[in-house]
Amino acid sequence: MDEMMYMQRVSRGTAIVSLALVGVALTACAKAPSAELESAEAAISTAVTSGAEEYATASLAAVRDLKAELDTELGIQSQKFALTRSYDHAQELAVQMKAEADAAAAEAVEAKEVVRQETTALLTEVKVALEDVQGMLASAPKGKGTAADLAALQGDLDSAKATLAEGETAFTEGRYLEAKTKIMAVQSGTLSVKTAIETAIQARTNRGRDEN
Repeated sequence: MDEMMYMQRVSRGTAIVSLALVGVALTACAKAPSAELESAEAAISTAVTSGAEEYATASLAAVRDLKAELDTELGIQSQKFALTRSYDHAQELAVQMKAEADAAAAEAVEAKEVVRQETTALLTEVKVALEDVQGMLASAPKGKGTAADLAALQGDLDSAKATLAEGETAFTEGRYLEAKTKIMAVQSGTLSVKTAIETAIQARTNRGRDEN
């Protein structure tokens, strides 16, 4: 009799422990993965700070799509009864989001450096071209009816110089894409002035030949 009662107590004790363990497991599943969520959010912030919005646009957009999916999953689980919640998928999404955000940050850093190098070379090239064209304009033949044309071309060069200064400021401040865009505009404008000067010189040369 005593032995039977002992066995019953053991069975009840085992059942209680088992239920307790199940409860712990269910509670663990019912909690959002806060550590993973915080790491993922921090990774997104790092990606943005690294310039991903400009230099890794598609990758950052994919990360934000994952975030939207994660937020939806968290919302779905929060609406469930506590003991039926499972944040396993949310945890997987958070881990994936962090990995892709880290990759976007690395991509942005690399792309930004490429643009910086390209812009550095372009800036040197455009400065030389601008100086050369300014010299061409200064020595361009002057005569009847040319003053207005030369003044207009000088105005174009002055505008190009102002844009170049803006591009240099953007470059100094680390805004390399903006700097590259402005410097490319200067390059195009300088080429147009050069072409106009060469055309005017050729036209004057042809007139001189006709007169002779």
